[in-house]
Amino acid sequence: MMTGVVRDGVPPRLSGPKAPELVRHSSSGAWHFMEALPMRSMRRLRRIDVSGEDELLVDAMFRDSYVDASGLETVVHEYHVDLRVRADSLEIEKLEVTPHVLPWTECPGAIAGAQRLVGRTVREIDAAVGGEFHGISSCTHLNDLLRSIADVEQLSRHLKTIETSERECH
Repeated sequence: MMTGVVRDGVPPRLSGPKAPELVRHSSSGAWHFMEALPMRSMRRLRRIDVSGEDELLVDAMFRDSYVDASGLETVVHEYHVDLRVRADSLEIEKLEVTPHVLPWTECPGAIAGAQRLVGRTVREIDAAVGGEFHGISSCTHLNDLLRSIADVEQLSRHLKTIETSERECH
């Protein structure tokens, strides 16, 4: 992707489709408050939701967006990842990557490459991604999202604490 940038001396365009609303500022606490982005600014939104007991269901996503000179926010890059993880061993049993916006022609090749994590534990993700996910079979943005899945271990502990507290209250 960068060959053309170097050859032509033209930086990549920061435009994509209009950014649909992700953050709803309500009393639910699902997202923290964020000010609107000023013109010519970028933001990365990242979310990881974990649910379940014996089997953890993980819903993770990230979005890079850009606000142009007219104030329009567009999506530059966006992936969504769904996982099924064994709660006892933290082994990844199923991983599905859904691309929403991919800025480069090489990006789709990374989707299949993410399957290399199936059968590994969330504790192994950082080393696996850092050591094996290179070249056109990967994407630095997807790699970043995959690495964030290591937080599932801590989130699942927190989930167990909440569930225990709720049972004790009833």
